[in-house]
Amino acid sequence: MNAIEYKRIWENGQKRFAQMNHSKAISKLMDSELKDIIDFPNYPYEKIREYQMEKIINLVNYAYENIPLYREKYGAVGFKPGDIKTFEDFEKLPFLHKDELIDGFPDKIVKDQSDWDISTRSSGSSGRFATIALDVDAIYHDTMQGIRQYIRQSDFKYKKSDRVLFIYTCPW
Repeated sequence: MNAIEYKRIWENGQKRFAQMNHSKAISKLMDSELKDIIDFPNYPYEKIREYQMEKIINLVNYAYENIPLYREKYGAVGFKPGDIKTFEDFEKLPFLHKDELIDGFPDKIVKDQSDWDISTRSSGSSGRFATIALDVDAIYHDTMQGIRQYIRQSDFKYKKSDRVLFIYTCPW
C-alpha cells in the first residue's frame, strides 16, 4: 500500500472517529467500569492473574481466528484456539516482530479494511512505518487507565475541577 492510499483510508477513519459521540461512550463506560478499573491493583493476586489469563486467551484466540499473520505464525507451531490454559502455554507461542507487521500490512495484519481505518503509525525512525489498527473501545479503555493513574497518583484526591496536562509518549 502506498502513502496516498494509506492517507485516504486514514482520513476516512478520522472522519468516522470525529462523528462518534465519545462523551456519551466514555460516560457510560465510567458509570459501568471505572470503579473496578481504579480498584483493580488492590484485587487479590490470584484474581488479577485469572483476569490476565482470560484476556490473553481471548486475545490469542481472536488473533488466530481473524488475523492471517497470527494464524500462519501460531499454526506453524501447531497452535489451535483453546490450547492456552496457562501462562506457560502462552509463553510457548512465537514472537511477532516489527518487520513482520510492516511486511504484512494491510492484508495479513487486519481482518478487513474497516478494522484499520482508525490507526496510528510509528515514527518511521527505522526507515519503515509500523501501522497499528486502533479499536475505539481500546482507546476508551486507555483513557480509563489514564483516569485511574491520575486518581491513584493524587492519593484519591483528584477532582472534576482538576486539570492535567497529558503528553502522550507511549501506551499505559
